[in-house]
Amino acid sequence: MYSTRPESPESRPFDFPNADILAISSAGEMAVLLRERGATGVLARAPLSGGAAREVLADVIYAGADWTPDGKQLAVVRLVQGKTRLEFPIGNVIQEAAGAASPRFSPRGDRIGFFGVSAEGLGTSLVVMDTSGKGRKTLSKGWKDIAGVPCWSPDGSEIWMTASADTSQMYALYAVDLAGKIRMVTRVPGSLELDDISRDGRVLVAHHTILRTMAGLAMGQENELVLSWLDGSLPADLSPDGKTLIFTETGEGSGTTPAVYLRRTDGGAAVRLGEGHGLALSPDGKWVVASVGSSEGKPERLVLLPTGAGESRVMNERLENFSGAAWLPDGREVVFAAQEKGHRPRIFVQSLEGGDPRPLSPEGVYIRPSTNPLSPDGKFVLGISGAKASLYPLEGGPARPVAGLEAGDVPVQWSEEGRSLYVHHFSGLPHNVWLLDPESGKKQPWLEIKPGESLGGGVGVEVLLTRDGKSYVYGMQRVFSELYVVEGLR
Repeated sequence: MYSTRPESPESRPFDFPNADILAISSAGEMAVLLRERGATGVLARAPLSGGAAREVLADVIYAGADWTPDGKQLAVVRLVQGKTRLEFPIGNVIQEAAGAASPRFSPRGDRIGFFGVSAEGLGTSLVVMDTSGKGRKTLSKGWKDIAGVPCWSPDGSEIWMTASADTSQMYALYAVDLAGKIRMVTRVPGSLELDDISRDGRVLVAHHTILRTMAGLAMGQENELVLSWLDGSLPADLSPDGKTLIFTETGEGSGTTPAVYLRRTDGGAAVRLGEGHGLALSPDGKWVVASVGSSEGKPERLVLLPTGAGESRVMNERLENFSGAAWLPDGREVVFAAQEKGHRPRIFVQSLEGGDPRPLSPEGVYIRPSTNPLSPDGKFVLGISGAKASLYPLEGGPARPVAGLEAGDVPVQWSEEGRSLYVHHFSGLPHNVWLLDPESGKKQPWLEIKPGESLGGGVGVEVLLTRDGKSYVYGMQRVFSELYVVEGLR
C-alpha cells in the first residue's frame, strides 16, 4: 500500500499488505481494513506519516468505518452472530439488523447515512438517522444493486450514491435529498462507483468497464472455443449432449433489458429467444424457462420461451425474485426458487398445465443460478441456505444435508449415475472441478480449467457441465478500472 500527496508524485510505503483504506481523518490518520480472506477483517488505525498499523476491532465489514468530521472517533459496522451492528462510538450499538453497510457522517457530524441490506433479497435501501440511533428514516429503497459508499453533499442537503434500479443496468450516480426525492446526477457508458466527495464538491469516482466472457469444450472437440456473444455473456444451461448452450446477455450490448440466447457450442451464431434471464433448457430442447423483470406495468414473471417457432408463455406472475430452475425428467413440471411478497425465498414445483406452485422447502432456501439442482431421477432438488446445501425430496420428507462442502464451493451438476455432485470453487485460476459424494463428503479431482490467451484472466468463474462430465462451458468476469476526480457535478 502506498500514500501519494496530491501536490507531489512522492510515494511512501506502509507496512500492512492486503489492506483496504476505509477512511482518512481530518487529523491525518487512516482507518484501514486488514483482510486475510472474505468480506470482513480487522479494523486498524495508521498515521498518514507512515509506519505500522494498530489493530482496533475484529469482524468489521468492507467499507464499514468512517471518521467523525473532527477526526476523533469512528463509526463502524461489524458482523456479530450473523447480524450487522452499527456502532458509534465503537462499542455502543445504535443499529442491529440483518444487513447494514457503509456508514458515512454528515458534514456537521450529527447524522449517519448508510445502506440497509435486506436479508430477504428485497433490495437495498438508503437510510439516515442521528448519531444516537434515533430518528431513523429510509430515504430510498428497492435498489437492485449498489457500488461504492453513500456520500453527503458539502451542504448536507443530499446523499449521493452509485446504484442500479435493475440488475441489467450499469451503476449510475444518483442524489437523494432528505425528503426522499431522487434525481440522476450522471450516467456514462460502463459502470460508476462513488468513493468520496470533498468539502469543495469535487467527486472521487471510479469508472469500471465490465466484460463477461465465455468459452467451452464439447465432447469430440480438441480445443476450447470462445462462445461469448456481446459484452455481458453469462452461461445459464447446457444441453445433456453438450451441443447447445443457453446464456443471458446482461451488458450494455443487450440494451436496457437482459436477453436470452441459444448458441451451438460448435461456434455457430447466437439466436435471440427473448427478454429475460435464461434459467433452464427443457429435456426435449424446445423450451427455455426464463425470468423477466417487471416493466411497463407488468409484474415480474416466469416465462417459457420457444427455441423454435412458437409463442412465449407466462408460467407464473404471482411470485418474484426468481433464481435457479430445472425441468423434471418428463418435461411436464419445473422446479424453481422464488419469493412470495414479503417472504424469504423458497423452492417451488409447478406444472406446465397450470395451477398454483407447490412449495418444496422452508423459507430461506434458494437455487443458485447457472446450476442444475435436480437429481437425474427427479426425486431430489438441491437447495442452498446460508453456507449450507441440502437435498429436498420432491415427494416430501426431511431434507438431507450435503456433506463435504467448504466455504465458496458451488455444486453445479449431478453425475450421470446420480450418486455424486460436480463442485467448483467460485474464484481462482486455474479453475478446479471436483466430484463430491454428498453423503460421505469425499472429493476427487475431475477437471482443471485453464483459460486460453484469448480470454485472459478473470474472476467470478461460472461453470456448466454435462452429467457425464465430458463437455463444459465456463464464464468469467473481467473488470478494467480507472479512478477520476470530477469537478462541476451538480
